[in-house]
Amino acid sequence: MDKKKFYKQDASPPDDNNDFDPTPFEKYRIDPEAELMEPPVLLKINGASIATLGNFSLWIGKAKSKKTFMVSCTAAAAASGSCSIAGIEGIVRSEANRVLYFDTEQSAYFAQKTIKRICRQIGIKSPSNLIAYGQRPMTPIERYKFIEHKIYNTPGLAFVVIDGIVDLLSNGINDEEEAIKLTSALLRWTEEQNIHIATVLHQNKADFNARGHIGTSLVNKSETVISVTKDDKNHDISYVKPEFCKDRDFQMLAFTINNDGLPVLLDTPPPESSKMANLQKIFEAILPSPKEMTQGRLADEYMKKTNLSKRTADSHIKYAVENEILIKDEVRKSYKMSYSPAPDQNEAACDNKLFQLEPDYEYAPF
Repeated sequence: MDKKKFYKQDASPPDDNNDFDPTPFEKYRIDPEAELMEPPVLLKINGASIATLGNFSLWIGKAKSKKTFMVSCTAAAAASGSCSIAGIEGIVRSEANRVLYFDTEQSAYFAQKTIKRICRQIGIKSPSNLIAYGQRPMTPIERYKFIEHKIYNTPGLAFVVIDGIVDLLSNGINDEEEAIKLTSALLRWTEEQNIHIATVLHQNKADFNARGHIGTSLVNKSETVISVTKDDKNHDISYVKPEFCKDRDFQMLAFTINNDGLPVLLDTPPPESSKMANLQKIFEAILPSPKEMTQGRLADEYMKKTNLSKRTADSHIKYAVENEILIKDEVRKSYKMSYSPAPDQNEAACDNKLFQLEPDYEYAPF
């Protein structure tokens, strides 16, 4: 085919776009001279913004990490200005202070227990600005349509919690097209209604990434990504960490559940992340400075030491580079430690028995 004809053909719009009318979308043209105000802040942790109107956030954590306890605190703060955890603050506006809470997975008893916990933090048995629904009996499409209807038909709405965002998907967490569609809906709902939506999603068992295509899509589009993890030794303690914030990061905090069943702040500062510490030790044992390894060999050595799969090994190597444990030489296509280990650290101290003891890795450091 002639080059001119090829490029002319390549530049032509697809047939299915011939009926497209761009006129309605001209209103989205960006005017660099227009004076726009910053989106109003709805929630803060220790003075740092974690939720603004017109955006959505993502809370991630493994099963039983107490994600719902933390999200219930944000709902209480959005409805009343404060909650049981000191430092979590809501900026309540008289014209828009309603909170919608959707629980997609818990039974009626436990869903109500969560809402009662929010009410106790607000200090009112049945707050008029808190509306909650248990969606466990619904199908994914019914959940999606019901949430959309309530978002567009609740006057004075400010904050929405979707505890179990994956349950709005009909085809599961790895359907890319459906994940993009749902993420686009969150962007549209928040923009058009000027609200904030907090979504909750489980992390992978083998690593700390949000699950599936939906996790990747939500992480990429969220204003804030916050993780909740249990302490490795004391499961009564959980840590809240900012994974990504458009505002400044808040300091990682620790909380526990008191005798009244409410989450409360702990004064003890959180220790160094066990995930980071274990990765550091393992890679130090495999790659004593100044040793270097290619991706393939490093993954093989990591698999031998941890008994994990190659996919997980590659994921941990990538995470180690992102967190500056490893340095990747793009020219040599090799990896080395970012700095030398302390003299008293040795390979014997790096053996991680948790890999053998916990086959499902629920409590393993990754």
